[in-house]
Amino acid sequence: MVGNSQALVADGVHSLSDLVSDGLVIWAVKYGAQEADPEHPYGHERIQTLATVLLGVGLVIVAIGLGKEAIERLLSYTDSALPGALTLVVAAFSIASKEWIYHYTMRVARKVKSSLLEANAWHSRTDALSSIVVFVGIAGSLIGFGYLDSVAAIVVAAMVMKVGGGFIVVGVRELIDTGADLANVEKMRQTMESVEGVEKVEQFRTRMMGPTILADVNIQVSPDISVSEGHRISEEVEHAVAASSTQNIDITVHVNSEFTHTDESKTLPLRSKVEAEIVTHWTHISNVPFYQLGLHYRESQIDIDLYFAQEGSRDITNVSDSIQELKKKLNDKNYIGEIEAFFRVREVSRDR
Repeated sequence: MVGNSQALVADGVHSLSDLVSDGLVIWAVKYGAQEADPEHPYGHERIQTLATVLLGVGLVIVAIGLGKEAIERLLSYTDSALPGALTLVVAAFSIASKEWIYHYTMRVARKVKSSLLEANAWHSRTDALSSIVVFVGIAGSLIGFGYLDSVAAIVVAAMVMKVGGGFIVVGVRELIDTGADLANVEKMRQTMESVEGVEKVEQFRTRMMGPTILADVNIQVSPDISVSEGHRISEEVEHAVAASSTQNIDITVHVNSEFTHTDESKTLPLRSKVEAEIVTHWTHISNVPFYQLGLHYRESQIDIDLYFAQEGSRDITNVSDSIQELKKKLNDKNYIGEIEAFFRVREVSRDR
């Protein structure tokens, strides 16, 4: 105001809005870093997202005010109100200080992996560019093109509006659960497919929560492996995805065996019904008890494994015959597939 430069006034108001937005960033980072609780099981990182949207709205409002005032002054321009030489020095200092702030903030943002801090760093870089515009506008006014000061103010207002609009778009996309960028998603998919034991990656979804990618995926594994092996594969998938990205990733892995997610497989009975059928018939067929029953769910049938403790070669023959009889008894049960017997070999002492 002392130097009579509307462009520098616009730049000053812009800097004041930066100070307010920095306070908003500090508040958002502080509360967004709180641990999850019963009311917020996914944490509080969306606070940063909300703060980004509010920051964007504030910048757009400031830009509209600055632009309106600059246009009015340009329309009523006279040569009687030229900026003073001091304003050029202040504009140069503004450029240098804002560029330093950009580099410092960006370094910290990358270190702590904060998208909000990174956005704030780019905000500072935009501020430096706007100060360059102001510098050029003031310089042009001082050499005889007085209207350039108002033009520079309009350009600064447009730059502020663009930055604010960008923040709003990014924040709103996150609030409506827009997925992570496609390149990142494809990289994660390839990483999961490379894990040993993963036959196929299905229904892979992502969304953003502050700086964290929330993901859930269904992986397909062999139907013949144990539950514990399937769980171990899912742990390896989680580890591989986290290690392959520079972003924080919270991924939930659901394990499917082949065919277990088809419409037909969903109608197959659970263990209690199958086991009741097997036990009912087996007790009338054989006096050799099985100690474990394994179920393998296929597309439309259940394959069954019966485990026996081998007492002698006669048991193997008896069980083999009994298995054939059991198959005949269960012939009317369409959901029963293959039935196989497995024997645990007992160690026999030499003196026996």
